[in-house]
Amino acid sequence: MSDPKTYEVERSFPPYYLEHREESCRSGVFKMGDRPIWLLQGLAGFSVNSILIEGKDGLIVYDTGVSLEQGQAIAAAIKEISDKPIKDVIYSHHHADHCNGTDALITPEQAASGEVAVIAWETFEREHADENRVVGTIMGLRASFMYGAFLGPEEQSYTGLGGSFFGSQGSFIPPNQVISQDTEMEIAGVRLELFRTGGEASSEIGMDLPDYNTVVIADEVYPSLANLYTLRGAKFRDAGRWASASDRVLARDNVDLLLGCHMAPIEGAEQIRHVLTTYRDSIHFNHDQAVRLILQGATPDELRERLNELPESLDMAPYTRPMYGHVAANAAAQFTGYLGWFAGDATTLAPTPGPERARRMVALAGGREAVLAAGEAALGESDAQWAAELAALLVTLDPSDTGARRLKAAALRTLGYAQLNATWRNWYLSGAKELDGEIDLTAIAPMARAMLYQPELGAAAILDGLKYAVDPQIAGDQQILVGIDVTGPDSSESFDLRLRNSVLTVIEDAATAQSRLTISIDDLARVVAGLVDLAQLLDDGSVTVTGSQEDARDLFAALDTHPAAPTFHVK
Repeated sequence: MSDPKTYEVERSFPPYYLEHREESCRSGVFKMGDRPIWLLQGLAGFSVNSILIEGKDGLIVYDTGVSLEQGQAIAAAIKEISDKPIKDVIYSHHHADHCNGTDALITPEQAASGEVAVIAWETFEREHADENRVVGTIMGLRASFMYGAFLGPEEQSYTGLGGSFFGSQGSFIPPNQVISQDTEMEIAGVRLELFRTGGEASSEIGMDLPDYNTVVIADEVYPSLANLYTLRGAKFRDAGRWASASDRVLARDNVDLLLGCHMAPIEGAEQIRHVLTTYRDSIHFNHDQAVRLILQGATPDELRERLNELPESLDMAPYTRPMYGHVAANAAAQFTGYLGWFAGDATTLAPTPGPERARRMVALAGGREAVLAAGEAALGESDAQWAAELAALLVTLDPSDTGARRLKAAALRTLGYAQLNATWRNWYLSGAKELDGEIDLTAIAPMARAMLYQPELGAAAILDGLKYAVDPQIAGDQQILVGIDVTGPDSSESFDLRLRNSVLTVIEDAATAQSRLTISIDDLARVVAGLVDLAQLLDDGSVTVTGSQEDARDLFAALDTHPAAPTFHVK
C-alpha cells in the first residue's frame, strides 16, 4: 500500500454565519430603561444570560450561568449594581448552563437554612440527575463535539447561541423550593408570576413581571430556529409545549419587553408580537409537516430529505434561521419521539452487523482500492457527502486505515465549512479531528467520568452510577447483598447494595446486610469513576469490611467501572 494521500480543504464560512456570530456574541451589563431590571448578557465570554431584578430590600436572580467562572462574573456585576442581598434565585430549567454558577452568588448554607430561596419546577432535580448523571458522560462528550470544545482556536469559532458553553468548574446548588403549578408570588416587594412552558426542557419556567410589562422566557425563544432535536442528545422535546410558550406571552396584556437567556432584548409590543407569532408558527410548521409526512409512511431518513427548510414566509432573521436548530433534524426527531427507532422495514429489525456489512459492500464494489478511488473522485466532484459515506465503509472495515480516515476527514471538513448551522459545523470539524487522531476519546472519556463523580455529588448520587456498570457476563445469576457505610467529613450514611439477576439496587438508609464495607466518600467517588479498584483499596486497608470480604469483592468485580470509551467516527 502506498503512502496515504493528504487532502487540503480551505477553511471558509457562509457569510450569514459570520454576521450571526458577531450579533450573538455580544456581552455586557444592560439596564432595561427605567425598570429595576438588568440583563447580564454573556458575561465572561459564556453563552447564557442572567437577569437581575432589584426589589425594595433585596435582589432576584433568574439563572446563574454556565460555571463558577461565569457565576463570579455575574456576582461582580451585581455588586456594581446594588449592595442589597440576594433574596431569591430562580432556575429557569435544569440544563447545566443555567444553574452552574450559583455557588458564586450564594452559599450552600444560605440555601440550606432557607435564608435564600432557590426556586425551580418540581421535576428539576429528577431531570437534572437524568441528564447530568445517568447519561452525563456520553452527553458531555457529545456536547463537546457539538460546541467545538476540542477544536483549536482557528476552528473553535461559534456555538450557535453566543459564547462558550463550557467552564472549568460547576457550582450547582439544588433548589430548596419547588412549584408544581403556575405561581404568583411577591419577593422583596416585586410581584411576579412563574409559569411553566416545558418545551425546550420539561422543567422550564418563564417569569412575568406585570408591574414592569416584562416577561422572561429562558430558552423558549432565541435568535435561531428552535432546536427541537439537539445533537448532544436529550429527552424528546415537545414541540407543542415549546410553541405554546410564545402563545403564553402573546396572551398577556401590555408586554413591551421580552428577555431571554440566549438573546438580546426584544422591545415594543408590536415587535414582540411579530417575533413570537413567526417563531411559534415556525415550530408548528416543522412539527406539523413532519407529522403529515409520517402519516404517509415517511421514515426518519425520508423526513430529512423531504423537509429541510422553512417556507420563505417564515424566514425571519435571526429568529428562524437554522443556526442552532435545524429543520431536517427537528423533523426526524418527531418520528422517533412519536414512533421510536423502527421505521417499518423488517430488514432493519436484525440487520447485518456493521463490520460484516462493510466487508460485503467493499467486496461487492471491487475492493478497498476501488472504493477509495470512488471516494476521492466524489470529493473532487464536490460530492463530499458521498465521499464520506464511501470512506466510512473502509473505516468500519479497518479503523486503522489511514488513507480512508484522511479521505473521510477531508469530506467532513468540506461539509463543515459549508454548513450554516454552528453545531453541525462543529460536529463535522470535530469528527475530522477524531479521524486524524487529534481527538482521543479513550483518554477523554475517563476524565469526563472522573469530573462527573465528585464527592460533592453526595453518596446516594455516586452509588446510583453503579447501577449502569453491572456486567451481566460476570454478574450472571449471582445474588449478593452488601452493605456500605460512606463516611464524610462530618457524617456518615448507610446503604445496602443488592445484586440480583444482573441488576443492582441501591437501598438508601439501610443497614441490614451482614457483610458491610466502610469507605470514605472520596474513595467511593474514585471507585465509581474508575480511578481505582475496590480490590486495591481493600488490599491496602483504605476500605474495611465486617463480615464476608468475598461478597464485597464479588459484587464490585461484577461492575465495569472502566467502560470502553465511545467513538463517533472511527467505527
